[in-house]
Amino acid sequence: METTKQIVTELGIEEEDFEESKNITRKNIKKKINYNFKRNTDKQGIDKHKVQYHIVGINRMWTPGRRPEYMNKLSRLEVSLIFKTRTRMLEVKNNYRNMYINVICRGCGKEEETQQHILQECNGLHKTEETKVTKEDIFTENTETLKITAKKTKNIMTKLQKA
Repeated sequence: METTKQIVTELGIEEEDFEESKNITRKNIKKKINYNFKRNTDKQGIDKHKVQYHIVGINRMWTPGRRPEYMNKLSRLEVSLIFKTRTRMLEVKNNYRNMYINVICRGCGKEEETQQHILQECNGLHKTEETKVTKEDIFTENTETLKITAKKTKNIMTKLQKA
């Protein structure tokens, strides 16, 4: 009971919120939960570079609880690759520092292997401009562009693992 009271207080839910009909009460409480979640994510993400990369890169109003349209239109593998790319969780040495002895790029052997380097800059992985993946490609809402981006990312990761 005490935990419930504490959560209700933290979310800013008032007694008046329970006086409406059942459906309106649920809707109002859900709005307050989503608002609180977004506020906490923004506040806690100030010091976390990956969270800031994702929040800034989206370039749209982030709505907690709303499923992005691309998740409904792309395959599971494509959605997984886009999500991993957006959250900087591709298997790149700089993203998994404790997994590798050094952070030198497996593609070119010269630069630090960061996600940006392997997607856009590595001369060992990119012979032409068409194989590169930009930040705009990653964070677009256009599903056709995201489908192409997922395919390019998969090809880059395959080349990187073979190198």
